[in-house]
Amino acid sequence: MRQVLQVSWYRFASTFRRRLPGYLSVVLLIGLMGGLAMGSVGAARRTQSSFATFLASTDPSTMSVITGPVPVPVIAHLPQVKQVKSAEVLIAAPLGANGAPLQKGAGQVYVLGSVNGMFFDQDRVSVLQGRMADPRSSDQAVVTEEAAQLLGLRVGETVHVGFYTASQSSSPRFGTAAVRPEVQTDLEIVGTVVLNTGVVQDDASRSISGLVILTPALTSRVAGCCSEGLDQFGVQIDPTGNVSTVETEIERLLPSGSGFYVTVNSVTEPEAEQAIEPESIALGVFGVIAALATLFIAGQVIGRQLRFGGVERTRLRALGAGPAMTLSDGLLGVLAAVVMGSLLAVCVAFALSPLGPLARSGRCTRLRGSASTGPCSA
Repeated sequence: MRQVLQVSWYRFASTFRRRLPGYLSVVLLIGLMGGLAMGSVGAARRTQSSFATFLASTDPSTMSVITGPVPVPVIAHLPQVKQVKSAEVLIAAPLGANGAPLQKGAGQVYVLGSVNGMFFDQDRVSVLQGRMADPRSSDQAVVTEEAAQLLGLRVGETVHVGFYTASQSSSPRFGTAAVRPEVQTDLEIVGTVVLNTGVVQDDASRSISGLVILTPALTSRVAGCCSEGLDQFGVQIDPTGNVSTVETEIERLLPSGSGFYVTVNSVTEPEAEQAIEPESIALGVFGVIAALATLFIAGQVIGRQLRFGGVERTRLRALGAGPAMTLSDGLLGVLAAVVMGSLLAVCVAFALSPLGPLARSGRCTRLRGSASTGPCSA
């Protein structure tokens, strides 16, 4: 065995320069195509799990409940409930120069005031442009893309906003300058955002309404006078809890005949993963095809390299070389090329990893990046 290794090393060193182009072909073929295959399969896996990873990073609610005003502590003290955050639907509108509320986007844009950290700490929204509002500031707000389009708002713009009481909004003269807002303030639109459950959304099911999200500091000023009478609660349930049980308990808290609307993340997450699935399958299939092509072409190139020294192996056998010695001739260089190509493939796959997860532009490509860097940049 020692003699076989000595002869193999001697033959490798003496024929290295002549066989170098073939070795480089093997290294580059395995490295580039193999790396592409590994990167595609890795991107497929990350794409399929991207929504679950993203959702977990937003500290999501187990269930979201939209109903009439219910004190947060009442829901928080229910069995199996771990934490509750809320936001109030407020009666507000941008004001024109004459003091009358602008009708642009009326009925299609809802103003939500975070009471105790909803959208800021729990169910955190993702910033698409600009930055997140400071929850301690009463003169900042963020809007969804739909609200920005409906109201004609731009990031960095300051809007004069009026807040109205329920009785004012029901007045026949509401919408004119004759009804003066209960509270008036200037709001700077510091960013456009997307809700954590709206990151992956089919075009057909995307909401045509928009949201303006106010800070807890501003909500504390206006919620007492200018609430619509609807609250959104983000309820986190203990891991051992049951959604249907908590839903039943919340229904018991409401007056008879009161309506409420519930969405559950355990339903939203599979829908999002189903929306992502075509992209992840396509990436995985492409990776498998690239891997098979790499194996086939690399096998052809390696076979050609081994056949390259056929005449020389005949001479070795004439000189008394055994089967093991002739078989190992040229094999050392090929093995080294395969190892180096494999290492290069790992490096290529690592270099391609920032490209995943991926999503198709027609399906809200908001999974790449973090909430602070603009996940819709894909």
